[in-house]
Amino acid sequence: MEGKNELFQRLKQDCVALAQAAASYKSGRTDQKTLVDRLEKLEHTVTSATSSQGNVFDAKLAEYVFFPIAQLLRESKTLSIRCLEISLQCIATLVDKGWKQDIPPQLAAQLVILCSNLGDKSPKGLSFSETTDELQTSSFWCLYHVFTGLAKSNEGRKTLTDDLAFPQLGQTISVLLDGVQDGKSMEPQVAGSAALKALVADVIDAEAQANFLPGLVSRLTKILTPQTKQRRNHKTLIDCLGVLGVLLKNTVGDEKRLSSEDSLAASSREATVTSAQWKDAAATQIKPAISNILRLKSHARDDVKESLAQLCTVLLRHCRRTLENCSELALDALVTMASGWEDSAITSDLRSSLRSDRSIVGLLQSMLYERLRKLALVMQGHDEDIKAATTSYITTMYTLLVEVEADMTTIDRTLMLALRDSAALTIAPQSRKQELAMPASPIQAVGLDVLKVQTKDFSFASQLARYRGQETNLNRLDSIMRVVAKYSASSSLVTEVTKDLRYSVGNMQIANLWLLLLSTEVAVKEAHAPDNFLQFEEEGPAAYGESLEELYAFSLSTLAESSDQPQDPRLLSLALRGLALRAQTAGQDFRYELVDALYPVLHTLATPDDQLQRDSISTLDAFTSACGYASTRDLIVENVDYLTNAVALKLNAFDVSSQAPQVLLMMVRLAGQGLLPYLEDTVESMFAALEDYHGYPLLVELLFKVLSAMAEEGAKAPQLAITYDQSKGPETVETDGWQPITMEGLVALLRGDANEDEDLPSAEPLESHPQRPWKVVEDNPEDAEADAEKEEDALLEPHDEADLPPPAPKTYNLLFKITELTQHFLPSASPSLRTSLLSLIKVTVPAIARHENSFLPLINTLWPEIVARLDDEEPFAVASAIDVIGVLCEYAGDFMRSRIDQVWPRLMELWQATTKKGLPKQKSATASLDIIQRHDKPSSHLSHSHHGDTSSRMIREALESTMTRIVHFLQTSPEMFDEALLVLQNALDHTNTRQALMQSNADALWLTDVKRGRTDQPDMPPVPDARPWEFAQLPSVASRDNTSYRLRCIINGDVKTASSDKP
Repeated sequence: MEGKNELFQRLKQDCVALAQAAASYKSGRTDQKTLVDRLEKLEHTVTSATSSQGNVFDAKLAEYVFFPIAQLLRESKTLSIRCLEISLQCIATLVDKGWKQDIPPQLAAQLVILCSNLGDKSPKGLSFSETTDELQTSSFWCLYHVFTGLAKSNEGRKTLTDDLAFPQLGQTISVLLDGVQDGKSMEPQVAGSAALKALVADVIDAEAQANFLPGLVSRLTKILTPQTKQRRNHKTLIDCLGVLGVLLKNTVGDEKRLSSEDSLAASSREATVTSAQWKDAAATQIKPAISNILRLKSHARDDVKESLAQLCTVLLRHCRRTLENCSELALDALVTMASGWEDSAITSDLRSSLRSDRSIVGLLQSMLYERLRKLALVMQGHDEDIKAATTSYITTMYTLLVEVEADMTTIDRTLMLALRDSAALTIAPQSRKQELAMPASPIQAVGLDVLKVQTKDFSFASQLARYRGQETNLNRLDSIMRVVAKYSASSSLVTEVTKDLRYSVGNMQIANLWLLLLSTEVAVKEAHAPDNFLQFEEEGPAAYGESLEELYAFSLSTLAESSDQPQDPRLLSLALRGLALRAQTAGQDFRYELVDALYPVLHTLATPDDQLQRDSISTLDAFTSACGYASTRDLIVENVDYLTNAVALKLNAFDVSSQAPQVLLMMVRLAGQGLLPYLEDTVESMFAALEDYHGYPLLVELLFKVLSAMAEEGAKAPQLAITYDQSKGPETVETDGWQPITMEGLVALLRGDANEDEDLPSAEPLESHPQRPWKVVEDNPEDAEADAEKEEDALLEPHDEADLPPPAPKTYNLLFKITELTQHFLPSASPSLRTSLLSLIKVTVPAIARHENSFLPLINTLWPEIVARLDDEEPFAVASAIDVIGVLCEYAGDFMRSRIDQVWPRLMELWQATTKKGLPKQKSATASLDIIQRHDKPSSHLSHSHHGDTSSRMIREALESTMTRIVHFLQTSPEMFDEALLVLQNALDHTNTRQALMQSNADALWLTDVKRGRTDQPDMPPVPDARPWEFAQLPSVASRDNTSYRLRCIINGDVKTASSDKP
């Protein structure tokens, strides 16, 4: 009580002051500024009092405060907008906190009239012609609090809905709708929609709502229809949707519920307007309005969607019969809003509606059926938003139908056909430019980078999409299929697909296989999910076993098919995924299937498509993991017996296709050197095939690719992969290299020549030729027997094991046979084959050089064909032949000396062809010296090895490498060394080249460095007195031409001319 008295005292002072100011204003003694100040002070006191002591602020205090405000409002015609605005704010607080539901009906009616007038855009009887947003907002909030209070008072509601008050009620509704629709700012719209919802939902009865229904629906449709010019506040939309839902439920609902008071009020009227005929007419007009309003289903805010969903629920549950024409629209909006929002209230309400009314289930099935019929056309369109919405829409509808246990037999069949057609149209090329280009040649060696890829997650990239639009559409279809396969347990899901799989062709077959693969993957995943471990139904493996076996059988037959025409890589990729799925599902039991499955996967690995190669690697990884092998190499080696048998059968059965060599190539690439000991018989079959089918260049080239791969892997064998050491290499002819002559050596040489004639007469006579054959068993059997015993004793004498070559391993014989075979195909018409064979020789030579008893005769066999390649038309073949010569020099040593002497002129001719200034053809000493002088000066075209075209550069680099090996590993004559030094003058910065030249003739290298300015010239020693000679001066770069002339004169014996200047 003390609190109430204290609050009264606080209010009394402000109320008295306002009353005095109002009286003074009426008599003209107070201006409006004073009124505004008094009103603001009172409004602040009331607001603070109700917020701090709201429990003691009752209706009596509200009446006390309202009295001075009422006195002031009597002069409303002359009051300013600000005075009216503050007055309405105070009244709203008094109604909300003071009177509440006890507001006097007559006072409420007066306030409704006042606020309706002040809230109008053009109020009447006031000092201003147009209202403001602030005054309009205050008026609407005051109406809102008045309606909220009247909602709990039967008498108050009767006062507003009385026949006499009906015109004013219509005026109030119109003002509120105008404020919501045409409000210039958000505040009056929000306040007006809140007041309208409080009036329609809580105050007026159903009959009054029916009378105002056409106008309300029309104006609400304009407010709720999305517009780009004006975006409504979400609170306004939520309130207006609530108003419309209440109107439809109470006026055109299937069961109109009226309270007893409403019935009494309605009975006083002459006739009701909500007749059946009226409802039918209303339904016709309401449908277009609902169609426009439901465009809010794509609104960004969830609360707006939830309010729209409540309106749709009203249409489905309460207006199912009267507004049957709107049911499909409402259901469509609900499904759209529930898409991608599984745990929302919208989804729960929709699921509840489906369970309560089976007619809605039938409607949803028919809608899904129509959407599926148009799915293929939608996916061919260009609107990505429509495609995404359609995908999510179909998924949501299917999930809801499964959850309410609807009959899905027809839907499943239709859905699979729609997905198949959509997928086939999606992957089909849209134009000729997008048509898939099949490889022209079946020969392809998988790169080492592909073989190193380890995809332990066994993931496969999509081969169906060739551009971004296709990939997006396929992902959408994939999401539909996975949801369908997850929820559908009927076998009809894949019946149509499996039926048409083997009989369809092209894109349709690819689409069928893709759908079967997706459905099987999802079925397997669901069957092995942890949630299904405790389910003891018969479904389990049987639920997907039939589709998995069909998938495996078709995939295996597709990969194993042997055809001259290349297969579609998309179909092969899907087939590989099918094999991988079968392996992962079977586990260790899949080892028995490797006999059939491993061979076609290895064949697919050799296709030219990079992505298909990666898919093959992923499939092999899946096999390895499922069967329990440590690596793919172990997988190949453990199953090499039937793999090699299959390859041999292909080769021996007059099969000229590339399949068997490709499989063998992949086996070697994957398994490496550990596989080679098992391939002896297979290599024999390959040799036989090369002999029988040498007229098939592609087959021959592919077979040699396989042999090259074997050579590369065999050269890595531990017994053969020995770093070359010249001290342990093939025996070389020991010869003394060139050494500069010393004074002592010159004296000894002259003395030897002087004594040569004296020594000749005293020389012992030469032994005559044998007078009898060395072995004549018939004439002297005893001597022959003695000789045999001596030879046997010599064989039995112990030998140093270190001097004997190591025994040749099995891999050696294989490499030797391969290398020896190349001689017959080096003259082939295929440039790539010739180059490949020369590269093969370079690979095998280091591995077989340790066994010189067979290696050196092999060089003699191959040498003519290798030399013939120096005249090849293809530069890369010439460069490869030069490289092979260098490798042979490195590993055969001085055994190659005579052969290099033979081929040396051709090598120099090739070097001449790669430079603008070449060597002259004469071979005299003068010419050689002139050559050195003319090429000592670096020229623009020789200063860098990368000048010139690609062909010349390739040959020049091969010559430099080979010359380095010749100088390093062979004893060369001074003339050959000088020419080699000329060829290598641009490679002197290379460490290997410089070391080789230094080892052979360091003085010549030093002289070349001096002439080229790479080393400073040495200081000349002083000449002793009275000596008629002087030390020769080393030529400088500027005097090289003159020096060359003088040297030629000295060599020719013309000393006089040499002492003169150059003419």
